[in-house]
Amino acid sequence: MFEIPQQAGLKFDLTLSLQNLDELHFYADRGWQFSFFPYEMWEEKYYDSVVGFISGQNRVSEKWRNGKLLSARLQGPDPDNVAERVDLAFYTKVSLPWFGTKKQIIKNSMTGS
Repeated sequence: MFEIPQQAGLKFDLTLSLQNLDELHFYADRGWQFSFFPYEMWEEKYYDSVVGFISGQNRVSEKWRNGKLLSARLQGPDPDNVAERVDLAFYTKVSLPWFGTKKQIIKNSMTGS
């Protein structure tokens, strides 16, 4: 497990880990985690996702209800349409119905904390 504390250029505590010899995980202190399994198939996407998030190129779209995180989508730029985003990974808790949720976009900034 590799922990990266919040610091200048990083707004969040991040944790990167390899579990069970073939699962890559990417966590933030906001309650979500993204898993990439098996390692051999997702190594490059994992690297691009983490580096993209730290650089501010990728973002996370979260849905909250009553102060509880329901879902998160790691999103990167769409290479075919710069105005759009594509989903790179998902985190979801089972929760119905979806009304009454608050959407929040989080993104790192390389300019200070």
